[in-house]
Amino acid sequence: MDKHDEDTSRLYFTVGQGITLWSKMENVLVFMFAILMPVTLPKAGLVLYSINFNQWLHLIDELLADSDFVEARLGWNKLKSELKALSDTRNVLAHHQVDRDVDERPSLVPSAFDSRSKTLKKHPLSVEDIQEFSTKVNLMGLKLDAVSKLIENVVKTRAGKSALGAT
Repeated sequence: MDKHDEDTSRLYFTVGQGITLWSKMENVLVFMFAILMPVTLPKAGLVLYSINFNQWLHLIDELLADSDFVEARLGWNKLKSELKALSDTRNVLAHHQVDRDVDERPSLVPSAFDSRSKTLKKHPLSVEDIQEFSTKVNLMGLKLDAVSKLIENVVKTRAGKSALGAT
């Protein structure tokens, strides 16, 4: 295998890793949504995977508007804009193609037919860019996990109050 093939294989591997880490991070969002509704995880997945990612964020945002979720909402609000930015990069990983950049290194570039201004403003993604994305997504998953624990605590406290009120 020559250097070109090795670099290209490394790019494909890194893209796969980034998409996989994104998927794992999405699981935390599905879990949060399931707790907030409350519904089973498969039902939460059915709803969320049927709509676009910005709608996921909107629904969770609306569900956290309840006054009991003040602490969780503060944590969530800090993460939303970062999630939107990460989603843009995730879309590049999912929809762009491997080609060579100006330095002749393999990178992810948009289709020649994608003439949207948003796309034209972006630079090709290198292996290093995608690794940075993966690190950010991994950290985001940990931050979301912390917020989901806050949500879970509120829901458990509510359940305890309901049980006490029922006796």
